[in-house]
Amino acid sequence: MISRLRYVVAGIWFLAVTGVVIATFLVDTSTMNGWRFAAVALWFVLFSPFFLILFLITPKGRRRL
Repeated sequence: MISRLRYVVAGIWFLAVTGVVIATFLVDTSTMNGWRFAAVALWFVLFSPFFLILFLITPKGRRRL
């Protein structure tokens, strides 16, 4: 059974990803720093679901898979 802490972390992570996506659309990509931020944001959005799924799977859940 997944504890409440894991749901809280998943919710915070979802809000962070949503904020990064919104900020990526608002950032000025005409400067080098803007492109750098967009690249980091894209990496975060692409890889965060993978790490979040790894975090949410409990040892019991791993045995069932």
